[in-house]
Amino acid sequence: MSEPRVPSYLSVFSALDDAEIDLEQEPVRSELEERALVMRRQGVSFPVIAREQGCSISTAFRRARRAQQREDNESPEETRANLSAQLDEVILRMRSILVSREATHGAATRAAEQIVSAAKAKARLVGAEAPSRQIIKLNYVSEEALAEEREQLEATLVAMGVDLSAFPTPEEIAQRLLATRPGCGTA
Repeated sequence: MSEPRVPSYLSVFSALDDAEIDLEQEPVRSELEERALVMRRQGVSFPVIAREQGCSISTAFRRARRAQQREDNESPEETRANLSAQLDEVILRMRSILVSREATHGAATRAAEQIVSAAKAKARLVGAEAPSRQIIKLNYVSEEALAEEREQLEATLVAMGVDLSAFPTPEEIAQRLLATRPGCGTA
């Protein structure tokens, strides 16, 4: 006759962890999973994550793993949106430290540095830091081409019977323009 099977330590706690997960509401569970992953990426051990979240070590591990799996299945737009939201949260937390009356000068300085760093990271994330491309079209006309054009215009006007002596020369026009500019008048 075989002895009754006694559940092992791991299987008992695994079953408890699964029951615990089923009791969590989806938004809360998702937040706990994301927080576990963030903490893990910061180098926090699973026992510490479990202690902070009030769960078993295996639940902390599963939470981090599920969050990682969700991230792996995200589209680039979803990833960008999540990272943007995380940066917004960092900026918000650092602003609260910055304006806190209890913050030391050093803490406020570090908070300000973190805000600047997060803002730069967000600018890179959304592409605001990318150099803008502008097309500038320049038409260069040589002195010779201008002189030739001027001669043709003068010849056309003379042929039409226009007395060019009544008009100022280009040099006279330039002198008048310079005289009207502040600080550029002749002394």
